[in-house]
This record gives sequence, structure tokens and C-alpha cells, in this order.
Amino acid sequence: MLFLAVTLGFIVENWREHIVENKREKKFIASLVEDLKKDTLTFQRTWFVNDKAMLMMDSLISLLHAPDEYPLKAPQMYYFARAALGINNPYVPTDRTFNQMKSSGNLRLVENHEIADSIANYYYKIEQLKILTDTWKNAQDECSKNVVLVFDASVFQQMYKDMWEKGQDYLEFPTGRILKMPLPSAHDLLPVNQDHEAIKALIGSLHFLYTRNHGMQRYGLSARTSAIHLISMLQNHYHLENK
Repeated sequence: MLFLAVTLGFIVENWREHIVENKREKKFIASLVEDLKKDTLTFQRTWFVNDKAMLMMDSLISLLHAPDEYPLKAPQMYYFARAALGINNPYVPTDRTFNQMKSSGNLRLVENHEIADSIANYYYKIEQLKILTDTWKNAQDECSKNVVLVFDASVFQQMYKDMWEKGQDYLEFPTGRILKMPLPSAHDLLPVNQDHEAIKALIGSLHFLYTRNHGMQRYGLSARTSAIHLISMLQNHYHLENK
């Protein structure tokens, strides 16, 4: 009888612990789904904004190849040079819950192998995206250095001040809008340094920034697709409400 009582007590304790861990698992998964939803929205917005920035970079490269048109096209060149770098953004994931689960050892709570593999694969993509973001940041910094060798930064300063003081014009995106950098005054004589080496360096850094963006855009889009798939998988398996 004593042996039976001890065995039953052990079974009951394991059952209680199993229930507690199941509740903890579902709580973590619900939080993870919220992080993934934030990622899908953030990545979508970043993709649209960066696509606009890349179009500006491409336009600026074309204008820089036509020095005879600098006096006429200077306002547009200043706009592209400042606005493209201003709105160009990295992909910033929300990995708070995953990191918490990993550091606390609670990833073991996910017993379904397919789901565990899908979570691991998604956050592997996030780590790769962070690596791409580092190379993008280096290209962004290099481009910023070369931009001020060709354009007068005091003009950029006035454009920035006008943007915040007036705050009436916006760049519209499917995911929202952001303040639009205004063109500098067209009647002002806008200086553009036509030194061949400075122009060459700026075109080169714009090209490399453009290509870094292109790689980051493709990976960000892939990560967003994976996040949407993972959200659906988690909601179905854990019977979470789709809000």
C-alpha cells in the first residue's frame, strides 16, 4: 500500500508539472506570435520605404553622370542625396520572446519537432538578416561620408529644419506615411562639387549601398513570408485566437 501511495503521488506530481509546463508553453507561444506579427508589419513597412530609397539612389547616380545639368538639376540632386539616406532603414526584428525562451531553457517546452524546427529556422533567418544589416550599415556610413564631399551640408540642414517646421508634406506608403524632405529653394545657387574623384567615390558608394539594400530587401521579404507561415502554424497547433 505504501508503494502504491508513493507511486500515485509521483504520477499526480508529474501530471501537475505537465499541466504547468503546458500552460507556460502556450503563454510563451502566444507572446512569440505577437512578436512575429510585429515583425510582419515592421518588415512590410521597411520594404516599402527602402524601395523608395533605392529609386532615389538610382536617380541620383543617373544625375551625377550628367555634370552639364548640375545647375538645373541641383535641387533634385540635393533632395535625392539627403532623402534617400534619411528614409533608408534596417530591418529590426522583435526577438524578445525567443531570446527569453532560449536563455531560460524554455525552448525545450516546444515538443512538436516540426514547430520547433520552424521556429529555429525563422530565427536563423533573423540572425542572417542582422549580418546583412551590419554590411548595409557600413555601406550607409561610407555613402554618408561621400555625400558631404559633393553637396553642401548646410543646405541639408535647412532642408531638415524646413521638414520639421512645416511638416505638411508626406511620403505615402501602404503601411503608413512619413514626413517628406522638401526640395531646397530652386532660386538659390546650390553648390555641387564637380571634382571627378569626389563624384566617382559618391557614385561607387551609392552603387554598393544600393546592392546591399537589394540583398537586405530580398532577405527581409523572405523572413516576412516565413513569419506569416509560422504564425499560422502556431495559431492552428495551439488553438490561439487570430486577432
